[in-house]
Amino acid sequence: MNQLKKVCLLLFFLCSSLTSFSKEERKGWGLSLGEGTANIRIGGRLQGIGSYNPGSGFKDLYLRRARVNLQYQTQNFHMIYVELRNDNSTREDRGEGSLFIGDAFYEIPIDIPFIDDLTLFRSKVDVSYSQTSSSKNLIHPNRSRVSDYAANFVVHNRRANNIQINGGNDWMTYQLVISDGIQNEEVEEAFGNVTVSGIAQQKLTIGAKARFYLWGEKAELQETFYGAKKTLSFGLGAFTNSDIRYTLSNGEEIAHSRSLYNAELSFAWDNFRFLAEGLYFQGDTLNPSQRRFGDAWGTYMRSEYIMGKIAPYIGLSYLRRDKENSDTNESSQLVGINYYAQNKTRRYGVSFQNLEYGNILSSRNKKEVMTYIMMDY
Repeated sequence: MNQLKKVCLLLFFLCSSLTSFSKEERKGWGLSLGEGTANIRIGGRLQGIGSYNPGSGFKDLYLRRARVNLQYQTQNFHMIYVELRNDNSTREDRGEGSLFIGDAFYEIPIDIPFIDDLTLFRSKVDVSYSQTSSSKNLIHPNRSRVSDYAANFVVHNRRANNIQINGGNDWMTYQLVISDGIQNEEVEEAFGNVTVSGIAQQKLTIGAKARFYLWGEKAELQETFYGAKKTLSFGLGAFTNSDIRYTLSNGEEIAHSRSLYNAELSFAWDNFRFLAEGLYFQGDTLNPSQRRFGDAWGTYMRSEYIMGKIAPYIGLSYLRRDKENSDTNESSQLVGINYYAQNKTRRYGVSFQNLEYGNILSSRNKKEVMTYIMMDY
């Protein structure tokens, strides 16, 4: 009899969970366990890509993103979020990859006017609109090269370990952040044979981002709104690390500062979506053998128009590693089409991208055809 009671209780728990899941699926993501203010949510993400290079004939099939998300919200609305991921698995025959932690943060709500929360540990630093947008809401599975370059310029993988204060009011939001800095494997050298072999020492990165909503709704940071928003916003950001000491492959050590500045424009009118951003990189590592640092700049835009479930889109990107030299540019042109079967829950797409590089950086211009499926559950 006791065993029967246990089975009945288990069935009741599972049925309650499934009912809760159907509710939560309409709100966002995941299976929700628990009722009221305290609950646990479990979800995940799968994005598979097939790519083809017409020039070389190279074909590839890989998992762009494979993730499991766990969120726990306490009764006093504190939140713990952890994400495990294995991205780019088997890409370009590099093997299965490894499991690592993406976001892992503790969010504490603050009941003070103009302050929303204090966030600790690993959470996204708002160095770029596109980087801050969740990957499930990207127009294309890959962010632009300019945005990716910003992700690691002053903060490792736009996360590192950091402390954030986030807040705002009806017409603006802001983020103040103190963060760990960069890692040596993400320092790209444009010229010379000497490379950066390590970071001997560095100060903390500090920064701020403000976003002003000029018209329409105060929307979440998403590349695509699936044709469901009217919004216009403008953002400005500045992040700096005043002292980074690099250890070079020849045994020497050099030091310099790094700063990142960005401005963005985000517009949506029902089915039409437009996003553009400009970024300025101060103190880019150009030629370590000559102890030469320079400034880089770049810009990108993405736009789509949704017709029912079908959404054609375009994207442009330009990055100049040395603002004084036009042969250090990287540029791309992107066209594609999405089929939003269930918005962010399930999507299919195909794209074509043309990538061009300046003579100093590379002569390997290439074209890429990509088909993909993006799922969030």
